[in-house]
Amino acid sequence: MLETKMQELELGSSTDSTEEQYIDEETYDKVAEARYKLYQAYVDRHEGDNFEQEGYYWGGSNQPEEEDKFFIGPFCTQEQTQREVDEQIQRGIFVDEDDLTEEQVVAFMKIFTSDFYMYIDKKAREGSGIGAVKSHSTVSSSSETYPVFSLNIDVLVDQCNEVKYQYDCNKSVLGECMEDDYITEITYTANAKGKNKKKNRRKTQHKSKTGPNIVKHRERIEKSLPKLICQLEQNMTKSLGSAKMLFHIAGMMSSASTHDPVIASCILSHDDGKILDSIIRLCKLAAKNAKEAMNDDTRLTIVGHMWWKSYGELTNLMGTATCGVGDPDSIRKSITNSEMLEEVLTLFKERLMPYFLPIIEPSKKEAWFCEEPMVWETIRGILWVLPRSFGAKFIKRHWDIIETACDRNIENMLKQCKIQHSRVLASERFMAEEALVKISYFISTLCMEGFEKQGMQTMVPGPLALGFLKRGAVPLLVKLSRCKYDVVSQNSVFGLANLTRLKDCRDLLFQMPNDEGIAFVKDMMTSKNCYCASNNMLLILHLSWDEEWLELLRAMEPKVENCCTKLAAFAMKNVLEYVDELKEASQVREGRIKQLTIEIARAKTDEEKTRLMDELKEVCDERVIQWDEYESEVPPSSVNLLTISRAILVLSSAIFRNRPMYERLRKTDYLELITTSLRSPFKDNARTALSCLNNAIAYNHSFGTATTPSQFSDPEYVVESLMVYIHEKMSLDENLVRHFLQTALDLLHSPSWLEIFHRVGAKNPMVAGFAMMHGRIDIEDSSRRQSKFEEDVIGNCNSGVPEKCTVNTGKLAKCQGCGKIESKRGEWKKCSRCRETVYCSRACQTSDWKIHKKICGK
Repeated sequence: MLETKMQELELGSSTDSTEEQYIDEETYDKVAEARYKLYQAYVDRHEGDNFEQEGYYWGGSNQPEEEDKFFIGPFCTQEQTQREVDEQIQRGIFVDEDDLTEEQVVAFMKIFTSDFYMYIDKKAREGSGIGAVKSHSTVSSSSETYPVFSLNIDVLVDQCNEVKYQYDCNKSVLGECMEDDYITEITYTANAKGKNKKKNRRKTQHKSKTGPNIVKHRERIEKSLPKLICQLEQNMTKSLGSAKMLFHIAGMMSSASTHDPVIASCILSHDDGKILDSIIRLCKLAAKNAKEAMNDDTRLTIVGHMWWKSYGELTNLMGTATCGVGDPDSIRKSITNSEMLEEVLTLFKERLMPYFLPIIEPSKKEAWFCEEPMVWETIRGILWVLPRSFGAKFIKRHWDIIETACDRNIENMLKQCKIQHSRVLASERFMAEEALVKISYFISTLCMEGFEKQGMQTMVPGPLALGFLKRGAVPLLVKLSRCKYDVVSQNSVFGLANLTRLKDCRDLLFQMPNDEGIAFVKDMMTSKNCYCASNNMLLILHLSWDEEWLELLRAMEPKVENCCTKLAAFAMKNVLEYVDELKEASQVREGRIKQLTIEIARAKTDEEKTRLMDELKEVCDERVIQWDEYESEVPPSSVNLLTISRAILVLSSAIFRNRPMYERLRKTDYLELITTSLRSPFKDNARTALSCLNNAIAYNHSFGTATTPSQFSDPEYVVESLMVYIHEKMSLDENLVRHFLQTALDLLHSPSWLEIFHRVGAKNPMVAGFAMMHGRIDIEDSSRRQSKFEEDVIGNCNSGVPEKCTVNTGKLAKCQGCGKIESKRGEWKKCSRCRETVYCSRACQTSDWKIHKKICGK
């Protein structure tokens, strides 16, 4: 019957399976305004929670927000640097200068004049800005083909920054030879709105990559790139100027290799990997110069910091080049070409790992502590694009190094020893924190990647997740989660939350002594770091799949439902603050456009008019997020929106699938929380809200209560949101729509809701048509629906959970005496006679001997 209803409803839909309906700008704004009013109302209900007074905040960051601070080494502002310079001058101590000679600058400029570094914007080359240089021309300050300026380090820095900006904005290949035939520019429509709106950004359309232009492009890259790397190796000194130049060139090359596969492949494999070898040598040189500068009190702190920044960018370049040869159309940008994959694997094993291992392996420790963080980050980026099976092998081979690195950096972070150079101690402690951040991110990212999609939503464990489990990742992540450093803690909780999809992981947390497992969950849930609490909600959702965890979670104080609704309110508060900032920025931008338009009309000279028109074009072309686009423009990892989704998921979990818990849930404002997200452009929020609404109606059927319009502050919004979702997603997600269609039918056949349908139908023909079509069709028998729900959902805490996530993997042995499982493979001893049965202690073996001796050795 339900299939028939879906087919009938689909007849009235003109939505194509690959397109979404267009919503005009006025409707789009009204929907957004209505949604944010609901957000504000929900936040106002939680006004008594006093988030600021209680000290709630969204995690920490290992990088400062201000641009004038250095993220490699202790934070050092421009003001601090200038004060240090003044003190050094007064003491008569040597101060580094940007000491590149004019000949060195000219040598580098000759490399920059190749087509590889040309702008795609013709107008820029015709003007006087950087990029006006013609290919292979003589470079000098008086050259007719070059803009007039003094040749110094700032020119190189500006050139690098501009090229990097062009790559990052265009997200495509640059170069004069690619302009006319290889890339076709597409104009954009500013301020377009609606579901199929064009984004206010420049897009590019790629033509054939096998024609003569790509061959020509490759030839020029293979000619100019080795020259650039060679110039870097030949002209490096220990000065601040060299460090600054190396940092900006490496950053430019990272952006280039990200968006141009020709450059990426050239870095990795040109001339049997000679460019890659040169980059490794430059890394070693940068690290050496940084160490010397940091240990020399006669030199400025900024010199050591800049060399470490250069080292970080060079190391990052090796990772971005590897990612750059991946498939841009895949989600993970995986390397799908078999020949390229084989080549990258060989490079990683034979060239990169021999360089990385001495840095991260204690037994071969030859490097300074500051090198370790970026190495872990680079390895993570490379493993991200390689097959998961390779990641599993890497974990198997190097897990001891990972564990030891965590312990070593925790110890260094807490170290309080006296040392001759206080700035070295500060750097060492800072870099220990930084290394822990990178290692925890490395582990948590691979934990997430350890699960593979099976169907639309189902995630099942793969070899990578099982590899982490076998080697003791659970106790390690618990230890890191309790770290006082925010970023390490939140990364580790996220990794642990992903691993709890495995039954073994949930069992390990449950069997922790002295109820430490539930204490850990409580500590994370009540953490003032809402990033940790948000990740912990995902962990709680997975724990609710097991009966033994349900009672612990239901008895937890403060109550789970109160924590979830409170965190969701805090997340909505932050969303509203971002939206207000976007509204204010939009008003400022519109005011500036009006002002420039007036000034252009009043301009007295052509030169002034041209300048104002260029400024107006720059303001109009600037990529901005409109306030009503915020939830559709933020990345899928947005912590604010994910927190709302996770809160709703926990509230719809097995924790509340009995009468007492559901009655407890009804005392909260969870229905209002559901209502706020029904029309969210953030897909996870809309999907989870509709699922939770479906559960609420089913609960009421089963427990003999009713879901009435009076339980919602805006029941008309609920009906319209439900119908819009069904209408738009009918041909895109039939399995999910099937549940929501049944929910809509349930509401339609409830006398208290029928009036709401008619009221909304008077304004919305789609809702009126649905009510007319289905208003007289009988729905499933209530008693049958009730028994079916109790059997499938209420009576089964892991209903809908993949079978692989509900049973033990068998990778960890169980104690024959007490039934506990080992935290890592091979941790416990086997019976010395049969070599099969495992025991966690001598006491368990003794207590089980009377039974075991009858079968031992047979």
